[in-house]
Amino acid sequence: MKENKLTVKEWCKKFKKGEFNKSDTKTQIEAGWFDWFCFNDELVDRTKKIAKFLNQIKNCSVINDLTVSLKNNCPATGKMYDSILLSEKYTIILDNQIPITIYENSNPTRPKFSGTRIDAVLWFKKKE
Repeated sequence: MKENKLTVKEWCKKFKKGEFNKSDTKTQIEAGWFDWFCFNDELVDRTKKIAKFLNQIKNCSVINDLTVSLKNNCPATGKMYDSILLSEKYTIILDNQIPITIYENSNPTRPKFSGTRIDAVLWFKKKE
């Protein structure tokens, strides 16, 4: 299957049109999922949660040309969590315990941000 190469704005437009509303695997791969451990039919709800955040940052110029990839992670200990990869630049961790953690992939061992979704949106806006 062809790799997803949608920018954040393109992704948000397709989501708004309902193009990622189906729970079938093909649709969710088109939404950007490339690796997951949850049940296939859970991806559509995870996509909706991710869309809430991406819609809040879609107009930040620092991410205009970055593409969206989605991953569901299953650590050896702890709960499953989702991550958004914005090109090779950022990894955004969405976890129920820590609302948002952002890593710059040039230094993936130290988070650049950890806090609420609102503060994460402000963090991206400050980078403009």
